[in-house]
Amino acid sequence: MRQRIVFVIALLALFVGVVGFLGLLDKPDDKAVDTKQAEPVVEERYVSVWRTLDDLAKGREITTSNVKKEQLPLSEARHYGIKSDVKIDFNPSTLLNRELKSGELVLPEYQTKQGQPGYVDLLITEGMTLYPLRVNASNMVNDYIRPGTYVDILTVSPPRLISRLRQINLSFLMVLRPTCF
Repeated sequence: MRQRIVFVIALLALFVGVVGFLGLLDKPDDKAVDTKQAEPVVEERYVSVWRTLDDLAKGREITTSNVKKEQLPLSEARHYGIKSDVKIDFNPSTLLNRELKSGELVLPEYQTKQGQPGYVDLLITEGMTLYPLRVNASNMVNDYIRPGTYVDILTVSPPRLISRLRQINLSFLMVLRPTCF
């Protein structure tokens, strides 16, 4: 009985070997392989950019309602000097340092953050003068007065100081940075 099992296994192994050998013979030669190469697939990269929907004035903050996000092919974005996704700051205290027309791309270098050179110049409107104003933190409503907020001034002081204030003609002041003391 053992001999029959060994004989069947040997015949099966012989059959598998013959089929494998015949498969090698049917394989075409490497020299006869078609030399036609597949065209490389070039995948176009895209970058995210922001485009204005309206005209934006210098000194104005950018909101999400003023801009829309677009995808540009990298080859087209390089014409504008863009190599990667554009990230802009939507913080209300970050202001535009140039005027932008409707449909223009918004770049990070068009924004000036608080504390950067030229920021105070963007806050001042023509014909106005800024005066420093110290505000005690205990007198402020939490996060109600922020940089760029216009406030009315009411003072109680001696008459000669009031006459001096009238000479300066203070119609309103803008708070630059509330300070605590």
